[in-house]
Amino acid sequence: MSRFAAVSRERHADKKWLRFKGYAFAAADAVAPLVGVELARAALAMPCAFLEQSGRYTLVAVLSLIPGRNMFVGDADAGAAA
Repeated sequence: MSRFAAVSRERHADKKWLRFKGYAFAAADAVAPLVGVELARAALAMPCAFLEQSGRYTLVAVLSLIPGRNMFVGDADAGAAA
């Protein structure tokens, strides 16, 4: 079960958000989940599909037909540390 905690200065003072430096984190993703508002733009650049998982359907962008490979992330993109 998830444990939630209110953000406080004492507990979270040393935390920060870091912008990613490349797309290595997505290099092995063959699909990416989409929300409805993203569909119009995503459909212009890549195929979209509904993926069945446990009897439910999820809207996804198809990034590759090869499992474990994202065709939208090149070697130069993946080489940068995430």
